[in-house]
Amino acid sequence: MDATSNSWNSRRGLGREIPSPLIPALERAIQEFVHDLVVDNFEGLVRDGRAGEATAEELRQSVARLYPRRLIDLPDAAWQYADAIALDDSNTLWHVLVDLWTAEEGRSDYSLEVTATVLPNGDDVTVTFEDLHML
Repeated sequence: MDATSNSWNSRRGLGREIPSPLIPALERAIQEFVHDLVVDNFEGLVRDGRAGEATAEELRQSVARLYPRRLIDLPDAAWQYADAIALDDSNTLWHVLVDLWTAEEGRSDYSLEVTATVLPNGDDVTVTFEDLHML
């Protein structure tokens, strides 16, 4: 896949649904989540609740499906391919879909789905794992 081409991108980025002031916090929360997958910190994701209902072993198996490709941290270009759908009317809860990237191919066929929630302070966002799958 060509990581720089929009030819097969039906998504329009996070700005379509997410209020602009929250986008940096959401991107940071997703980048941290993906980094924990990259460094095999599955137990940490479970411990802090970001794994949702998934166990550390289920997260490990989800990432192992990428083999022989190696998951890498999200580049800045990843956000143009992300998408979000509001799950409530108060702009505090979204379903977010982000393409994952690998060392071998750049933008991959795999996507991460998370639920994003605005924390009570109104400025920070947390994400909870929903699924990792091939498109």
